[in-house]
Amino acid sequence: MSLRYKLTRMVGQAWFSYLTLFLLQAKVLWGIWEYKDITSGDTSSYFRFAYNWFQNYKVDIVWSPLYTAFYGTLLHLSTDPYTVTILHRVIIVFAITMMVLALMRRLLPHPLAWIVSAWWAILPIHFDTLYEVHLFAVIMPLAACLLVAYKPSMWARGCALSIIICSFLLIRNELVVSAAVLAVIYILREVRLVKTAKLENRELPPLRHYIYSYCLPLLLASFVVIFFYWRSGVKYPALKEHFAAKHTLGMCQAYAFGYQQRHPDWTKSPWLDCQELVQHQFGLPQLSLAQMIRRNPKAMLENMFWNMHLTPNGLQVLLFNVTSGSENPDYPPVIKSGIALPLSFITVIILVGGIILLYRERSFWWNYWLKSRFMGWMTLASLAAPAPLIILSTRPRPSYLFTTGIFLTACVGMCSFAIFHRLSLSQYLSRVISNFSRHLLPFVPAVLAALIIFVPSYYPVINRGKARPLLELYEELAPYKEVINTPDIIFAMNGFSFDIQSYLVPTKIKPIVTYQLVDQMKSLAPVLTDYSKMGVSVLQFPRNENAWNMPINQYLDRIGVNLIYVDSNLWTILENQKINRKFVTMPESVGWQIIARQDTVSGKWMLLRRNEDGSVQ
Repeated sequence: MSLRYKLTRMVGQAWFSYLTLFLLQAKVLWGIWEYKDITSGDTSSYFRFAYNWFQNYKVDIVWSPLYTAFYGTLLHLSTDPYTVTILHRVIIVFAITMMVLALMRRLLPHPLAWIVSAWWAILPIHFDTLYEVHLFAVIMPLAACLLVAYKPSMWARGCALSIIICSFLLIRNELVVSAAVLAVIYILREVRLVKTAKLENRELPPLRHYIYSYCLPLLLASFVVIFFYWRSGVKYPALKEHFAAKHTLGMCQAYAFGYQQRHPDWTKSPWLDCQELVQHQFGLPQLSLAQMIRRNPKAMLENMFWNMHLTPNGLQVLLFNVTSGSENPDYPPVIKSGIALPLSFITVIILVGGIILLYRERSFWWNYWLKSRFMGWMTLASLAAPAPLIILSTRPRPSYLFTTGIFLTACVGMCSFAIFHRLSLSQYLSRVISNFSRHLLPFVPAVLAALIIFVPSYYPVINRGKARPLLELYEELAPYKEVINTPDIIFAMNGFSFDIQSYLVPTKIKPIVTYQLVDQMKSLAPVLTDYSKMGVSVLQFPRNENAWNMPINQYLDRIGVNLIYVDSNLWTILENQKINRKFVTMPESVGWQIIARQDTVSGKWMLLRRNEDGSVQ
């Protein structure tokens, strides 16, 4: 057997596709543990739930309990927040990449399947998305698609529907739309099969077959949901209020972010001050989507039209990681690039041309390709069904539309297949393809090896030289975890307070206070704002020395703060002020003691604690 034959045969084998895609994903992710900061925001909040699962096998059924159980289970491997957070992201990324390839190999010709899967694997919006929970939410719906695509039986359809129902109850609530659409599709499918069997005088499946295929998986799914409800710290009747609070807070923040884009003169935080805005616009601080529409339909229509306006930008980021538009469809900044427009144009041409060909030659394509894969395609299409609701109610954020992105890339692959098939019918192109298969196919392994070797790793390129502020702050404070977690301690620090509390002391009840340095203040006294529903308290300090009407130690005594992390900015400001210089130069003289101190070229900070007896030296 010649080497050429072995190489040609290798290209067509499944293990070769999976191995090369795995290596490509590994190369793109390489260096993530060295350059990526620990995830802030929602992930730190989910870490609290994960830690509760790790310690007590408890969840909050409203906040993606399946995800937090997975996250918390990994804590048995390591309790270091950075290690387990990076690890669970990497596991999710690899799992989805391999599942995408498996699905595409069933829906598309194998070469196109690899290309489409590589398209998914190399886009940073997928592996470097802001929060891991959005990626995790893709796994179970993909599993449902794989089941139906590879085993298009009644039993597989029943299991797929049960998986989607579990997904919307335990991970992402918007998947209820997918579950409803999928139920309709499967009912119509069963009705069609029954009618066909009657027309052909075939024996109908017995009733117990339907019970086994649909009721048994649904029963198993209900057991899973009941288990997590049993382990949940929130149960009926508080469950309804808890779920409503999650929904109304999400709507509040999404509306405020869009409003700020439309009205830049509103400069407050859409995360912390959204309730004030919603109160002004709708009459109450937090409302559901339906209540917001009823109370102020004009404002909601304006918001929905804005979201529709952002949709092309959101789809560009979803499919290409860049956008040609000027407005941000996401919450974090997105990359603007001129390449997005031609890529969008090419994609639209492929989709339109492919759909026309598939429709004109529908009889051929149905019998040749789509008939045996129809239910796999329908199941995947149902995952895109929540997209209009997501876009109109919140915004076209790519992280909310990952399953829609998989469906769209699969459609691009199928349309490319139809176009290529039409072109290959020409005698000339047929000869080119034949020559390629005979002469060039053996070199594909070498080409893919070169691609894997020379494709750049994302994190060393993007994050080289950049600080990892949250990780550095965590490592500075980790040795003093017990002090911070003392029950009577009220701790103040500049920024990342919620994240530090979640990762460092996830069981601490009292919120860590965030202090801010403000250029202009209306009051000469410190301003402490309690955002209790967000678990955050914000203390504002004036930058200007003339705005201080009392020393900082008296400020802190007034609000009960007895532990403070003095970062370099606050340190510099205080040591240049006569009224506060002693607080950082001789803290003992004003009743505070130094717990930790660093004053080096690399940076300076102090951890100060109020003397328990209030004494001064």
